[in-house]
Amino acid sequence: HLDLLSTDEARMISLLCFTGMRRGEILGLKWECITDDSITVQAEVLFDGNTSVFNEYTKSASGVRVIPIPDELQPYLADRSEGLVFGGDKPYTQSKFARMWQRIGKKIDLHGATPHVFRHTYLTMLAASDVDPKTIQALAGHADFSFTFNRYIDKDRRNIMNAGKQFSERVGELTKSLTHTKPLEPLKTNALRTISVPAN
Repeated sequence: HLDLLSTDEARMISLLCFTGMRRGEILGLKWECITDDSITVQAEVLFDGNTSVFNEYTKSASGVRVIPIPDELQPYLADRSEGLVFGGDKPYTQSKFARMWQRIGKKIDLHGATPHVFRHTYLTMLAASDVDPKTIQALAGHADFSFTFNRYIDKDRRNIMNAGKQFSERVGELTKSLTHTKPLEPLKTNALRTISVPAN
C-alpha cells in the first residue's frame, strides 16, 4: 500500500521494512551516506522531550555499519537531495515524527505496529532466510551476539520443524559421499580384529 502514502511517508516505511534501522538512525540519515547499493549508518537523532538532538555517531561503535539496499528499496531512495533524508537541514522533532506516523496509520493499517516492530520483523526474516547469525548481528548493529538472538530473533516454528529434515538431508549427503569412496582394504590385523580404512 506504499502508493497510498506521500513520498516521505513511503520512504520512511520502506527504510523500516528493508533495512532494520532504528527510528533514530533513519531520522539521522544523511543523503551523502546513501550510495547506489548501500547505506552507511553512522548518525542518529535522539529526542529530549520534543527537542531533537542530532548525534554524528551512533551510541556504540557497533552501531556504525553498512546495510545493503535491496531492489525493493531502490525507488524510494532514487531522488537524492542534500542534508538529512528527513528534514533537510533540521532533524524531525518528536511531534513531527508522531504526526507522520499517525498520517501513515490513517492511510494504511499498521495493526498497531511501532517503528521498532519493523526492525524486529526484518531481523527475524533474515534468520528465517538462513542468513548466518554473525551477519545478522552486524546488520542489527549490536555488539553482543546473544542480545541479537535473545531479543530480536523469533523462534520460527517452521525452522524448528525443518531442523530435523535439514539434519537428515545433511547426514544423507555425508553418507552418500562415504559410499562413493574407493573400496576398503585391510590396514592392520591384530589378534582381535582387522581394521580397514579407505584405499588411497
